[in-house]
Amino acid sequence: MNTLANRVITTTVTTVARGGGGRPPATSRRRPLRIWRAAAMSSSSSCSSSFSSSSGGGSGWGEEGERARTRLVVIVGATGTGKTKLSIDAARELRGEVVNADKIQLYEGLDVTTNKVPLADRRGVEHHLLGAVPPEAGALPPSSFRSLGAAKVASIAARGLLPVVAGGSNSLIHALLADLPDDDGAALPEDPFSLDRCYRPALRYPCCLLWVDVEEALLAEYLDRRVDDMVGAGMVEELRDYFAATTAAERAAHAPGLGKAIGVPELGEYLAGRRSFRAAVDDIKANTRRLAAAQVCKIRRMADGWGWPVRRLDASATIRARLAGAGPAAESASWERDVRGPGLAAIRAFLADQTCSHGDDATAIAIAKGVDEPAPLLMRLPRMQCCDMVV
Repeated sequence: MNTLANRVITTTVTTVARGGGGRPPATSRRRPLRIWRAAAMSSSSSCSSSFSSSSGGGSGWGEEGERARTRLVVIVGATGTGKTKLSIDAARELRGEVVNADKIQLYEGLDVTTNKVPLADRRGVEHHLLGAVPPEAGALPPSSFRSLGAAKVASIAARGLLPVVAGGSNSLIHALLADLPDDDGAALPEDPFSLDRCYRPALRYPCCLLWVDVEEALLAEYLDRRVDDMVGAGMVEELRDYFAATTAAERAAHAPGLGKAIGVPELGEYLAGRRSFRAAVDDIKANTRRLAAAQVCKIRRMADGWGWPVRRLDASATIRARLAGAGPAAESASWERDVRGPGLAAIRAFLADQTCSHGDDATAIAIAKGVDEPAPLLMRLPRMQCCDMVV
């Protein structure tokens, strides 16, 4: 693990010790566990093959065994589709905690510009790796996120809770989930989506992958409005303060990470007097739409190219109701019908399927049945994923 990963882990461990990050991991009795390596899933199948949790088999002791016993919920989607909202819904309903997988939201600062979920909107759900990296740290390599994310997932699971990974940075989703022959991180590709079609990574965790999607034209319209809302919420003032409080050298240090947030370069040009306000906002809207399109392409690659089991949840009706000003009740009804309800059902079925097949996981049984206080986690084994494949 590199220096940056150590710094972030040190910070979060210190927070736990001070009472701000949850309970210390509970200890549990271990038994030997055989690890099975899986073939990649065919894109014509409705369910995935069994999951690989290590690259070379073994007894299941140590880190490999922890991964094999840890179930994940992973929520992906383009920016603005509602994946953050679903992650909080799932964590609240199923006793979980959220692990952020948005590379820009990893960084501390510029909360409006980076669209971090406000504390009040988290509804009491603990969030990890959100604003956890100092901006001067620069770019966070995928291998560092792999280490950080795995540590957070293991900590959440060890406390008898469900890890819910959510974010729009699909390269980070790959970094956390891909099962690689060389698991020290050195072989982790910087951009796995640029590799040829022969690249089909297996999953190293059993996980339920949910994709919150919105019709392309509808999402483009909504994203334009959301940029206007962010401007109204103080985005320009936040960036004006940022540019006033930082030196050119400091901003150069931020450039590989926080400085890549959409809005920073565009409004930076406006604040420097080199571009009109209207032109800067138009650029933010265009770049946000391009980002969303790229995110969707990568999710389709995960499903159709890699054979990862992705279930699509269509949030179009919710966004349509929001754009039409139909009101909170209409939005909530659409969300419950099309996204929250089917999403929670898929997660419960995933947990129940794993538990019924292998038994002895008291927490998964309790979550699947909707019990409020499940027993501590026991043994968990890799199994078939139940979520539907997107074709």
